[in-house]
Amino acid sequence: MSALAGYDAEDPSTLTELFDESMIERGIEGLRIGIAPDLHLTPLAPDHEKIFSHVVDTATSIAGTAREVHIPHADVIRPAFTIIQLSESHHVHASELGIYPSRASEYGPDVIERLEMARRVTLSEYLSAVEQVRWIRRRFQIALQEVDVILTPVYAGGPSRVVDPGFSIHRGERIPFREVVMNYTVPQNLTGLPAASIRAGFDDDGIPVGVQATASWGNEEVALRVAAALQVALGEDAGTWPRLLPKEA
Repeated sequence: MSALAGYDAEDPSTLTELFDESMIERGIEGLRIGIAPDLHLTPLAPDHEKIFSHVVDTATSIAGTAREVHIPHADVIRPAFTIIQLSESHHVHASELGIYPSRASEYGPDVIERLEMARRVTLSEYLSAVEQVRWIRRRFQIALQEVDVILTPVYAGGPSRVVDPGFSIHRGERIPFREVVMNYTVPQNLTGLPAASIRAGFDDDGIPVGVQATASWGNEEVALRVAAALQVALGEDAGTWPRLLPKEA
């Protein structure tokens, strides 16, 4: 964060405020921890649910308080993101780079499929999605006035399998893999809110499970404070990396 922070007159996204690295080590006693059930659009797998609940309990025991916050109409976040992502990716490939569709033969079928989907997005749909983003940011702003940070999972379950990469068997059902991994990180990507992810344990397959702390806009140090404190507090509870077995001769 120290390497990234700082003002640059040529970069309109930078801030004039200096980043205070010492803030990260202040701990989270007294911080208001928030939980947002509205954002749990894909239910967690049981092993992920167990880990997330443990992290919430740990954070609450240190900070002293935790409460639920409401994010109305959270179900519009992914659709708005999809429209904007499709439109802007097509603009980059077709207009800025000028390589699609003239060099379509060099693309993989999955990328072509999404670029063709993007061609069907209308200007009206794009502008409507941009307007939705304004309301989504406002809803997060209101929620983050009630708490200092919102804890959420990073993903709802384990990875997909090699034999069926586009789908995942999640809670006994075969669902698109994007439903497992995107619903919990898209809100931060769409709103520009700072989020810090930490390893919180391992699922039943030995795959690392993450939890993230999301703070209000411009408050990266708060997200990092929570991540640093939880990393220490979880300690061995977060597990150690599985031992890699030597390749058989």
